Amino acid sequence: MILCLGLFWLSVWTLAIGFGQSFIQLAVFRGIQGIGAALTVPSAIGIISSYFTGVDRTRGLSIYAASGTLGFCVGLIFGGFLTSSLGWRYIFYLIVTITGSIGVLGAIVLPKDDLAGKEKPKMDYFGALLSTAGLILLQFVLSSGGDYGWGTPFIIVLLILAVALLVAFTFLEWYISYPIMPLDLWKIPNFAGLWIAGFSKFSQRPMTSVTANND
Repeated sequence: MILCLGLFWLSVWTLAIGFGQSFIQLAVFRGIQGIGAALTVPSAIGIISSYFTGVDRTRGLSIYAASGTLGFCVGLIFGGFLTSSLGWRYIFYLIVTITGSIGVLGAIVLPKDDLAGKEKPKMDYFGALLSTAGLILLQFVLSSGGDYGWGTPFIIVLLILAVALLVAFTFLEWYISYPIMPLDLWKIPNFAGLWIAGFSKFSQRPMTSVTANND
């Protein structure tokens, strides 16, 4: 249900972006659109993990992870072609068609969640709040420090606050019994390297767009 809800939300606000008439509308709609993506990603991983086991589960998760990189590479080429031929709005019209179709198909094919007799899982809301706030501030500092100057007082204050929030998040995850990011994950071989690779991968996406736009 969460997956279908996320796809529906994603479709509605993607369509709104396609009809947007100002930069403010595009920025607001794009931000709201991200809620749909936040709903679909973890639920899709959960579905793969639930319906596959062993080697098939590993293969399914690997294909899912690789699809993001493949989509980014193909999207740069196909998106440029679509933008130059029909206009940028048609990119979002195409996304609506795909996400809407997958959402309808998922509602038909995927079985309903059976929650009978299952204990309601606890959610680390405070941890989610600390990590989100810390990462947002850190992203703002890293992207704006060059424009405002790294020695600007408010940049320094925000950087200290971002680090403090992330440190508080780490201590919270170590203390509570239902962490949103169990610290034991860092004991898994190659986890830290994969995390750094993923962080670097997603960090370069906006820089690629900015560089291409400036050139």
